[in-house]
Amino acid sequence: MFRFIKNVYEEKCPNCKKEQIFKKNTSLFKIPEMKDTCPSCNYHFVREPGYFIGAMYISYGFTIIEGALAFILMKLLLPPLSLGWELFIVISTFSLFIKKNYKWSRLLYLYIFPW
Repeated sequence: MFRFIKNVYEEKCPNCKKEQIFKKNTSLFKIPEMKDTCPSCNYHFVREPGYFIGAMYISYGFTIIEGALAFILMKLLLPPLSLGWELFIVISTFSLFIKKNYKWSRLLYLYIFPW
């Protein structure tokens, strides 16, 4: 189980676990791009249209967990804030993790449904 989490965290190929799935991206506002195939084992990452729709549900789950954790930590560690500041903190948390959520949800989906 630990190795599975490590491979997803490091964004490794679900087949050979050697190569990165996503192309290196330096732009902050650009959506991460997946490689077409793994250079080591020739595993195909890009699937038919609509394959990754299920990954949206995983991403949604990550976002809900992150927002709930941010809200709980904010309530425990900070003095009482106005609603506007609370919304700002929670939405900022969503914004910080948006690219990682995108990548990890697609990776998890490939690991769960490898065909």
